Amino acid sequence: DLKGKVRVYCRVRPQLPQEKKSDAQCVAADDSVVRVEEPKKPAISYEFDACFVADQPQQVIFEEIQGVITSVLDGYNVC
Repeated sequence: DLKGKVRVYCRVRPQLPQEKKSDAQCVAADDSVVRVEEPKKPAISYEFDACFVADQPQQVIFEEIQGVITSVLDGYNVC
C-alpha cells in the first residue's frame, strides 16, 4: 500500500493576527479538500490525501500517518 505512492497531507493552522485582518479564509471543506475563500474572488480548492483542521488533536493525525512513520523507522525509503 505504501510502496511507490507519494502522499500529500495538509494541516490547516490557525490564522495569525495579521491574517485575521484580511477577509481571506482557509476552510477545510472535507477530509481531503481545503478551500481558500476571499471576497470578490472565486474560491480556490486544493485536494490532498488528507486534511487536518487546526483544532484536531495530534492523535488523529498520527493515526492517519502511522503507516508512513513506521516504514521510515523500519528503514524503508518511503516517498
